[in-house]
Amino acid sequence: MRVYGSQGLGASLEDVAADADVTTEEILAEFGSVEGLQSACTSYVFEVVEETHGSLNPQDDMFKHLVTADEYEPVVRYLVMCLRAGGDLARHVIEQMTADAEQNLARQAQHGVVVESADPKARARYLTLSQAGALVMEFAIAEPGATSMEVWQNHVATTTLPALELYSHGMLTDGGAMLEEYKKSVVGQGATP
Repeated sequence: MRVYGSQGLGASLEDVAADADVTTEEILAEFGSVEGLQSACTSYVFEVVEETHGSLNPQDDMFKHLVTADEYEPVVRYLVMCLRAGGDLARHVIEQMTADAEQNLARQAQHGVVVESADPKARARYLTLSQAGALVMEFAIAEPGATSMEVWQNHVATTTLPALELYSHGMLTDGGAMLEEYKKSVVGQGATP
């Protein structure tokens, strides 16, 4: 996972083997293929995310935990590389992140931490795409030589205030008029009003 996180998903099996201090034959015997290895890495990442979610109370934020733990740097970087690669793996990562976000938001709504949504699935997907896209861009525009943790910490430092401000106070001053107009316009079009 460390090699894929630093070199991308096209990293050679030889580099992965050297990092793990094993042979390529041992990797193939264990995982069957490069795809099998990447699938195992992705499963591990989601296990870490799930464990982190389970260890927090609803008022806590999973990423607050991640940002303070250097050991999670490979997890964050691997996720970014999966998203940058696109295709089926990125789609799987986004689907899993969205499902996790939906469960977490439902739990937070039950505890009164967040307002319930008219369409919890759509909200979870929007938040996931917004956060994942911002993080991918943060890595894409990072200064040469910046470590993954430096990029992540800079991202948190520059986005937490505006995000909390937006989530806490909203942004529009129309008292919800635009939202209500939108809901009226999508009634009968398959979208949740």
